[in-house]
Amino acid sequence: MKVLKDSLSPMEIRGQSTLEFVLVIPVLILFIMAASQFGIMIYQKNILNQAVREGARVISTTNSNEMAHDVIEKICAGLERENLSVSIVPGEPNRRKTGDNVKIELNYKSNGFTAILKKILGKSILIKASGYMRMECS
Repeated sequence: MKVLKDSLSPMEIRGQSTLEFVLVIPVLILFIMAASQFGIMIYQKNILNQAVREGARVISTTNSNEMAHDVIEKICAGLERENLSVSIVPGEPNRRKTGDNVKIELNYKSNGFTAILKKILGKSILIKASGYMRMECS
């Protein structure tokens, strides 16, 4: 019985390798893109966490929503501003007293490779970060 490899010419073997490469490379590229997008989303989550901490610190020490928004916007400068929403509870400075908790929540709609997922799944990828801090001044 002849082995199949012995019956193929060197040119046919090389053609088979090329075909296998052409079939595998799109899947490999897809995995690389998905892994890099996952890393970008982790980076965006870290930015949001830092912005929440700094925003809550500013509000707890100054009781100023405007200063907190400025700090959050500076930290999130690398993110698309139209995809970022900021929520402060309680929202009005006159409703916050020393010792109360203030909550900041940031929501960010991630773009990039996730836009393809949005078309497939019908919803966008939302990255959330929230934090609490006790008011130090009123």
